[in-house]
Amino acid sequence: MRRGWFILLLTLLLGRPGFATVVYVMEVKDHTAASPQAETVQMRVEGRQIKIELASDAHPNMPRGMMYRGDRREMIVLDDAHKSYIVIDRQTVQSVSEQYKQAMNQMQEKLKTMPEEQRAIVEKMMKERMPQMSTQAAKRPQSEVRKTGERSVQAGYACEKYEIWQDGKKRLDLWVTDWSKLDGGREAKSAFTDLATFVREIQESFTSASGAPGGFGGQFDGSFFAYLDQIDGFPVRTEEFEDGSLAREAVLRSAKRQSPNPADFEIPAGYTQRKMFKDQ
Repeated sequence: MRRGWFILLLTLLLGRPGFATVVYVMEVKDHTAASPQAETVQMRVEGRQIKIELASDAHPNMPRGMMYRGDRREMIVLDDAHKSYIVIDRQTVQSVSEQYKQAMNQMQEKLKTMPEEQRAIVEKMMKERMPQMSTQAAKRPQSEVRKTGERSVQAGYACEKYEIWQDGKKRLDLWVTDWSKLDGGREAKSAFTDLATFVREIQESFTSASGAPGGFGGQFDGSFFAYLDQIDGFPVRTEEFEDGSLAREAVLRSAKRQSPNPADFEIPAGYTQRKMFKDQ
């Protein structure tokens, strides 16, 4: 009998893996839109898994869900409109990188046969419309994380301000609260920091293999996801800037625990996997 109580007490103190799911709800607003509307993004965290979902139907042609499976070191992008999904991992990045190099080599060979005037026009078009395919693609901006020491209460949490700078311009303001202040924060910390590390590894892998700056993960440079392993806490308010003006902001509206549902981190029935490129 005593042994049973001891096991129960140990379980309560240490917790059981996957015993609870933590759900964070963020309100996101795009200030570059003609009529900025607040949208809801839900982040579900369990163990080393994260599922991010856009709650509204305002963008029917865009993927509404993304899952990070830390146990398999892969990211899954769900496309509800086409009932399909894409898996992003190191193997996928290597495959895409090889295709990128082949496409670049073919383009460079084709450019050699063009008259100088026509070649200049094509190169300009590539640089403007497809910078990732340009023969003179810019380097991915280097980010600097600055801890300002400024403190304030944001969304009901005591926060410290961090700034993210890129190429001499401020990109983000992050109002960060300690993980221990956030419901489920201690459990969620490892999953979020693992995601940030994964994104950086994929970015570096793509750049190293293809010479292209950023890769798929470049889109995360303007998100707090890219910096969660470099700041001491969770950003309850994020402000993104473009040319000195506020472009987008995200605010934490709620954080709560829920009973786990194994289906939350599985690919929905009837969805088929598709490749990032047809020839992949």
